[in-house]
Amino acid sequence: MAAFNKQPNGKWRVRVRKNGQTLTKTFTYKADADIWAREIESEIERRVDVVRRSKDKTTFGDLLERYAVEYAPTLKGGKREVSRARQIAVRRLGGLPVYRMTSDDIAAFRNERMDEGLSPSTVRKELSTISGVFELAIKEWGFDGLTNLVRLIKKPKGMTRREMRLTPDEVTLLWAIPDDEIRRIAVFALETSARQLEIVSLRWSDVDLSRRTATVHDKVGQHTGRTKRLPLSSRAVAVLNETRSRLRPFCPDNMEPDSFSGWVSEQWKNKKVKWGFRKELWLRDIRHEAISRFFEKGLSVVEVMSITGHTNPAQLDTYTHLMHQTSLASRLD
Repeated sequence: MAAFNKQPNGKWRVRVRKNGQTLTKTFTYKADADIWAREIESEIERRVDVVRRSKDKTTFGDLLERYAVEYAPTLKGGKREVSRARQIAVRRLGGLPVYRMTSDDIAAFRNERMDEGLSPSTVRKELSTISGVFELAIKEWGFDGLTNLVRLIKKPKGMTRREMRLTPDEVTLLWAIPDDEIRRIAVFALETSARQLEIVSLRWSDVDLSRRTATVHDKVGQHTGRTKRLPLSSRAVAVLNETRSRLRPFCPDNMEPDSFSGWVSEQWKNKKVKWGFRKELWLRDIRHEAISRFFEKGLSVVEVMSITGHTNPAQLDTYTHLMHQTSLASRLD
């Protein structure tokens, strides 16, 4: 839209604002300023039409792939986000022209995923990814006139809480896992409640054996980068001492923690049944077992939060209620 302003010297200054662009010019006569403003507005509109027509052919799958390549890898849990975006892209939603999508398409995707048996939490994560793609397209990729359709639909409600506990036999089996690398990680997780990536990223410089503590940085939690100090039981110390010659106690020197963590997950997935564990047991269930055991040993909510990195006591409601307080490290034995 053009705005005209007469200057003290009698000349006319015109400013044209349209589709995020601003141009200004000064004229002696207002009629000339008016003609120039109309021409500029028309030219901007033609450019927008050309760009819009080219983007009309863009599918939502194209945007998901751009998101997976340019943005998702920068997020915490980036590999999972890349995988999630590409899984959505191969579904019906990915083949739809982005400018022809409606909230009905998003609602249909939500319903399909719920009908397939996914938990409300998982479906909400997928919708969050879709919403993130819309926001980037609107704010940074120049898709004018696009609407974040996820905001127009209802999100699945309800929380699926996983309460898998290891059986006594499975706890014993952890110490007998044939693969020493995975055995050490599993036992250390049971003793400390540390996450897998935190464990494989641990360096000897983070370990104080005299005080029986290990300092880790939250890798995938709500507060990524937050420092946690783990008290070490004698069993955790024994596992640490098995690899004193390496830079990292739980990651081979010729591998990066992220890559090694992926290898560990794949080995657990493929071999856990062979090793005697239930098929439905996840490696991260060991962390849940560890936290449950902390409460069973009498640690308070505050003490457990200091170990696990939780910031809200309500997050620990799925675990055993607190008992009276005593020393942390001594009670882990």
